[in-house]
Amino acid sequence: MKTTADIKTGIGSYAFRYAVGFGGFRPDVPMDVYKFLDEVGELGLLRCQVCENLPILHYSDPEFKKIKEYADERGIVIELGFRNLTEENLSRYMGIAEILQSPFLRVVLNEEGNPRETARNEEVIANSVKIIRKWLPVLKSRGITLGVENYFDHSNSRLIRMIEEIESPLVRLIFDTNNCFGFLAKPEQAFREAAPYTAEIHLKDYKILKVEAGYFITGTVLGEGWLDSKAIIEDALRHNPDMTFLIEMAVKRREGASPAEVVAEEKRQISASVKELRALLAAAG
Repeated sequence: MKTTADIKTGIGSYAFRYAVGFGGFRPDVPMDVYKFLDEVGELGLLRCQVCENLPILHYSDPEFKKIKEYADERGIVIELGFRNLTEENLSRYMGIAEILQSPFLRVVLNEEGNPRETARNEEVIANSVKIIRKWLPVLKSRGITLGVENYFDHSNSRLIRMIEEIESPLVRLIFDTNNCFGFLAKPEQAFREAAPYTAEIHLKDYKILKVEAGYFITGTVLGEGWLDSKAIIEDALRHNPDMTFLIEMAVKRREGASPAEVVAEEKRQISASVKELRALLAAAG
């Protein structure tokens, strides 16, 4: 029997960075959306998020219907994610979301951003508010929640101000536990501020290593790093019992490993992280 935790637990396509292809790395056979859904099913998960690292815009509407059928056969709910909030991008992804019956649409506001470009970032926020307000009736009619993800360009306070200005339960935050490092903030502290506005968490563990002339922040398997996942999950559920939790990964590939070894290691790390998330949610009740 499916529990609430089962339905609210999933994985994002950014968990499979190397299986899809990331930076200068390409696997022998890059993962496509069908293989991604196969992996989601193998993990026993019922929810996934297809983001911009897993290309889908080349598919036609009939192909999206086939993808929807493929997910339905496996009992998987597909969420969509994209980067760069423009009228054109939102319209395109809303159309895809309607076909896939996605309940959630994640967006990173900028194409590329920098936290030091204050004037530019304020302009992006103001323009985003106008676009989102215009599309609120469509979000409501299609039953879609728009999730704005924290990233390296907009601070928590700026994103919270935007959510408060829009003032709609259909527009919430997505909190990525690693994306606060651009502002030198600890995830636990940053989430306490964002929690009342958050509908979904992207869980990534991390560790900080002292290296020559500096520090190196890198990802690791959930439960093996510095992230207090237990505290974040408990805090999240206090604020929102319907919080969705998605596993993502940011583990640097091992130097000298073959493409096949990199993909296999990534799969093991993902499996261990999903197991840890399930244990944490079970302990949280």
